[in-house]
Formats: sequence, C-alpha cells, structure tokens
Amino acid sequence: MNIMKSLSLIKVASFAGALLLAASVHANDEALPPELIRELGTVQMQIDQGKRLEARIRLLALLESPLTKADAAQATVLNHLGNLAVKQNDNATALDYFAQIQVLPNAPDALKNLAANMIKQINAGVAQQNSLNIPKPPAPNVLQVPEHRAVTPKPINRVDPIFPVTALAQGAKGVVKLGFDLDREGKPYNIVVIESKPEGVFNNAAIEAMKQWRFEPHTRDGIVTPLTNVQWQFQFNSATESIPAPITK
Repeated sequence: MNIMKSLSLIKVASFAGALLLAASVHANDEALPPELIRELGTVQMQIDQGKRLEARIRLLALLESPLTKADAAQATVLNHLGNLAVKQNDNATALDYFAQIQVLPNAPDALKNLAANMIKQINAGVAQQNSLNIPKPPAPNVLQVPEHRAVTPKPINRVDPIFPVTALAQGAKGVVKLGFDLDREGKPYNIVVIESKPEGVFNNAAIEAMKQWRFEPHTRDGIVTPLTNVQWQFQFNSATESIPAPITK
C-alpha cells in the first residue's frame, strides 16, 4: 500500500499526523486492513481535537479486536499508544508500549527500530531530568555529618509486579533495578530505572509495583528522616521476585 493511498483512506484533520501514519503503514511492508486504517484515522482526529482519553480508549479496544491479530497491525497500534503516552508525559506507560513492540516476533523491523529509538530518547530525557535534581555539594568549611553505614529499608507492604502479557506469551525473562527515595512515611518517590534487561520490557511493571510499596520509616539517632538513593531489584521469571540491591546512603 503506497503512502498516497494510505492518506486517502485515513482522512484525518492533521496532515502531519496523516503523513506519519501513512509512513508507518508503508514501513510495515504489508497492507494493513482498510478498516484498521480508518479507525486509526479517527484516532488521529480525536488527538487533533484534544480528545486524548477517547483516542486511548479506541486504541486499547483495537488491541483486543481481530483487526490487530497480525503482529504488524498490533505493533502499529502499540506505536500509536506509545506516542500518545509521550504526549501525555506518561513515560513509564510509553516505555511499556514500545517494549511490547520489540518482543513481537513478526513486527516490522522499521517499527522495532522506531520503538528502540523512542525507548532510548525517553530514558535519556529521564536521566537528564534527574541530573538537574542532584543536590549541590556542601560549601567549604560547612560541618558535615559523618557517613552512616548503608542500611536496607524493611518493606511492610509489598505488591508483586504484573507480568506484561506480551512478554509472558513470549516466555521473556528479565531484571529491572530501580532507584528511589523514601519519605518520612516510608513511601517511595523519585522512582527511576537504573538498569533493565531486556531494555524497557519490564520497566513499567516494576515502577507501578514499587509505587504501591511501603517501608518502615527510616530513623537516625531516634529521629524519623527521609532515606535517599535506595535501590531495589525485580527479577521477572515465571513468577516475579524482588531482591534488595546494594544501597548507598
């Protein structure tokens, strides 16, 4: 299916959006069902009109429909979901969608490469943002508290990660190491991915689980204080496991 034919089928309000979608269809190197192309055109119109929630609901419904039975069609819809999540500044969800494209065995190489590039860009952006939040070192001649030995916070409420459906179907296994801080109530925040293998596949599942964890409040000299630079590792096998990684104070 050539690009001009795709454009005539899509009939979206945004020409730029139509061109990107048509290029995606052309890159698949195989024709997508005309009905799916029309549905994606409707999605693009909803996005152009600011109806992002309706667009997301329609895309999720497409994932469950017979129109996306083929890997190429499923990858195309996942690509749209990933880009929509990026527009909504939901990086964790976007990473999950792009990672699902990479584990589809018959997904077009063009979409797999695009997904890999998006994962790198998102992770690079998160890393840059985190670097801007690093506290400045104390000024000279300022009294500094001696370093205490590293401690492992004790979880009081664990939530197992939800194994991504696509990864489970493919028998994928992996590891995600998270870094985060704990507030005075033992709630994790500033959660980031330090390392993941395979890259991006299990990131969202690990982050969403850690958001629901709670730890015993950290105390120093009898005073409850926040704890920074905590690291925790999730292993994704047939059943997910969590392992405390080395922690630096």
